[in-house]
Amino acid sequence: MYTYIYRNMLWKIRGLSRRALKPYFAEFLGTALLIVIGDGVVAQCLLSNYQYGTWLSINIAWAAAVCISGYLSDPSPTINPAITICMALVRPVPEQWRKLPGKLVAQFLGGFVGAAIVYINYRSAIKAWDPEFTIPELLASAVLMFGSLCISDPANGLRFQSSQLSVFLLLLAIGTALGWQTGYAINPARDFGPRLFSAIIYGREVFTAKNYYFVVPIFAPIFGCIMGATVYDSTLYEGDGSRVTNAVTKLEEEDGSLRLD
Repeated sequence: MYTYIYRNMLWKIRGLSRRALKPYFAEFLGTALLIVIGDGVVAQCLLSNYQYGTWLSINIAWAAAVCISGYLSDPSPTINPAITICMALVRPVPEQWRKLPGKLVAQFLGGFVGAAIVYINYRSAIKAWDPEFTIPELLASAVLMFGSLCISDPANGLRFQSSQLSVFLLLLAIGTALGWQTGYAINPARDFGPRLFSAIIYGREVFTAKNYYFVVPIFAPIFGCIMGATVYDSTLYEGDGSRVTNAVTKLEEEDGSLRLD
């Protein structure tokens, strides 16, 4: 079903390929990431009455989100309609006006989707329920994998020389924006190893607590990372060695109208 929808709703648009759509994917995903981290840190601060965040963490998270979004394409997406319009007026480049409507739509749609993700992640806190575990770990892990692939993409090697600093900002953004409810358990080894040792000291309650919550930090990060990698490789990655990218490329090549060359 996924393959059918993917082929008939996207790749059947004559003359378009994943490479041609990459600028729009970058604007959409970059803006969505900006909102997930930016609005996420604001939600974390407000809903916790600033126990798990400050004005400083809000500013750091927003800055980190803008930093990470720069890796999504070359040239970097603006993720800002005002800048997009300004550049088209002041420093126009070939075909910029033709791409302008699509980029603006992608940016606004990305903001909409990002806000929906923040609401889903924090709806339990918004409605004053107990935290709904799984969603925070799943989302944080997806952002981790998506951001890590952006930073490590060979295409960004010559453009950005401070990859370790970018990874630091990525983790900082995840922690300040998505870390409140469960401490952003995005590494199964970080949780299960210490939990196993704790079981020796305190007993089996460390595994049975919160309706056997211990399984969430083991499996949610795995599925979250797969989600993040799938999104990046299916839309933005142009290198070799990815099964997702290869599968998308194969879909394109099955219909000659989808090829640009």
